[in-house]
Amino acid sequence: MMMQVVSLMMYVLARFSPYEWYNPHPCNPDSAVLENIFTLSNAFWFAVGTLMQQGSDINPRAVSTRIVGGMWWFFTLIIISSYTANLAAFLTVERMVSPIESAEDLSQQTKILYGTIHLGSTYSFFRVRHAMHLLSVFAIITRRSQHSQECKKHTPALFFGLRDLHL
Repeated sequence: MMMQVVSLMMYVLARFSPYEWYNPHPCNPDSAVLENIFTLSNAFWFAVGTLMQQGSDINPRAVSTRIVGGMWWFFTLIIISSYTANLAAFLTVERMVSPIESAEDLSQQTKILYGTIHLGSTYSFFRVRHAMHLLSVFAIITRRSQHSQECKKHTPALFFGLRDLHL
């Protein structure tokens, strides 16, 4: 739709502007015959060539047609760049499937290890709650807290970094 509007605008502006009319016979400067390169089909071809980022041999001469052509070119540049960026993002981003939607899902899975800081707020939250699925999460957390020394051996830099952190 926009391409047809731009083509029609280019055609009308080229017809009214004296700078778009030229002498087809440059050797005969007194010729009464003048031609305009922006026919309706050429104006449409200019819009299509600009949209496809290919350009054409048909270039506007008058300021009015150059302004319309430049605005159309900028519009197509933004549209094509946005399309390319969205397509690249769509093709490269993996769709993340979250296997854990609730505390019940957390307690039933074994792939992701989890735990809390002993006597921290999250630990207290699970200890105080009396819902069945939260109690099962708390039971798993307390069982795994016995293995916290083993976890510290595998990630000593993390624990030293937290110990040495000064706010």
